Amino acid sequence: MVWDMESKKLKALVNDDADYDAAIKDLRETQVLYIDDFLKTKKGASPTDADIKLAFEIINFRYNNSKLTTLISSEFTINEVINFDEATGSRILERSGKYALAIGKDRTKNWRINSVIEQNL
Repeated sequence: MVWDMESKKLKALVNDDADYDAAIKDLRETQVLYIDDFLKTKKGASPTDADIKLAFEIINFRYNNSKLTTLISSEFTINEVINFDEATGSRILERSGKYALAIGKDRTKNWRINSVIEQNL
């Protein structure tokens, strides 16, 4: 799941219960879900209330079904996610346990930027 694309689709369906439930079912119930760019926003912006609500719905369902695996990549640290929404962040933190990996924010670690810079040298 690429957060930006899927969240836009789901938020557009939020007032149509049948279509919304059908669209979110796989994200909630798939055995392994990879969420790429979790809560991605425009630079410097916080996630919207609708993003937080959607994130909680997906994460909470999966949190309550311990046989489901969730992998998350995000530009936000777990502390930032907790500051956005403690319920969502704490569920992620609890379920990740010893498997959480955090790479500090550092542009030099962005392989896409580095590869372009190297090509242009």
